[in-house]
Amino acid sequence: MVTREQAIEAGAQWGHAEFHYTGRHDCARTVGPRGGVYMTVSTVRVSGRCKTWKTRPADFRLPVKYGLYESSAIEAHNAADFHLAEECPLSSRTTTAVESYGQDAADGAACRAMATALNSVKRS
Repeated sequence: MVTREQAIEAGAQWGHAEFHYTGRHDCARTVGPRGGVYMTVSTVRVSGRCKTWKTRPADFRLPVKYGLYESSAIEAHNAADFHLAEECPLSSRTTTAVESYGQDAADGAACRAMATALNSVKRS
């Protein structure tokens, strides 16, 4: 969930802060039948400054952009559907596919490196 303070801080860094949208599906990592690792993450980036109101101190609006043409906003009523990219559960948990090989994946890069190594072993 995105808090008002996180939105204000992210609004000061246009284009640098990223959020993950989990309204339709959660962030997930799946291992395909050939050992490939697929990450299902909807990433949005900040496209403007966070707007706050003096008369409604709990409300905020942070404009975000998704893809080339789609844009939306993180507001108080939908803030539970977003989280910071740094706080993604994929980057802090290990997955069952990686655990089965006895390795710990602290982030997605380690999991991708493992999948690349597995693919090169299968090819030879």
